[in-house]
Amino acid sequence: MSTTTTIIAAHSTSGVQPLLGPTPTAGNQPPPIVHILSLLSASFSLIFRVFSYFTYTLLSLLHFSFLSPVSFLFKPLLYILSPLTTLIAIIGDTFVFIPYEIIVGVAGWVYPLYVFVGVACLVGAVVGFGGRVVGGGLVSGFLEATRRAPKRLPRIQSESQVRGTSLEGERGEGVKMEKEEQAEGGGRQMWRRPMPVGKGKKRVR
Repeated sequence: MSTTTTIIAAHSTSGVQPLLGPTPTAGNQPPPIVHILSLLSASFSLIFRVFSYFTYTLLSLLHFSFLSPVSFLFKPLLYILSPLTTLIAIIGDTFVFIPYEIIVGVAGWVYPLYVFVGVACLVGAVVGFGGRVVGGGLVSGFLEATRRAPKRLPRIQSESQVRGTSLEGERGEGVKMEKEEQAEGGGRQMWRRPMPVGKGKKRVR
């Protein structure tokens, strides 16, 4: 009888154990810091709830004590000033809000074209500036190279060559003057008529 009871008890405990899980032992207990953190989180949540409740209560009291009379006095003033506020709203819609919405809509349609034109202008400016810089560098380098190149000095004539050229020039001028004088003398001789020999003297008998 005792043997049968022991087997049934062992079978029952082996079937219940997986359902309940492992029994906690001294080695599987969590450290004390876990309990402390859970206690602190619960305390902070409780403090926050109490603070929010008191804040809501205080704001409600302020609203009913101060803002209710002000709102009671403010409503008639709003009814009195309603034509002015309506006119201001119409003017604002006509000259501010509606033009703003139109500009925003047009800008949304024109935005791709604006981006394309802006990129093209920026690229053109960069290319033009780069070309100017490169061209200026090439021109300055070319001018610097021409300045550094050796210059050909004019040939210096000797003193004898200078004298020879001066004498040749004087001779040429003299010959030219003689030719001019001969030409003038020949013209005068051609215009002179020769006088007959017999007519100029009388015969003596």
